[in-house]
Amino acid sequence: MPDGRSHVLDATDALDVGIGGYQELVPVAVCDLNSYDVTIGMRWHEDTGARINYNNNKITIKHKRNSITIKATLVSILPQNCIK
Repeated sequence: MPDGRSHVLDATDALDVGIGGYQELVPVAVCDLNSYDVTIGMRWHEDTGARINYNNNKITIKHKRNSITIKATLVSILPQNCIK
């Protein structure tokens, strides 16, 4: 885990991922992350040459000799018992 703790994986598999113009079978490790649906690892960042622009929430990757820009939509997730 990023904080140095170890974690037993629930499963490993490959997932067909399609985002914008990007479509690829991506190896995944499945584990309970509590507050995250998906965490993208460094291997994917390195393999795709991902460049992240935090100012406009965009990720640009190289895929099949093309540059693809993916716009992230940020969603605040609060437990239902929290006061907004």
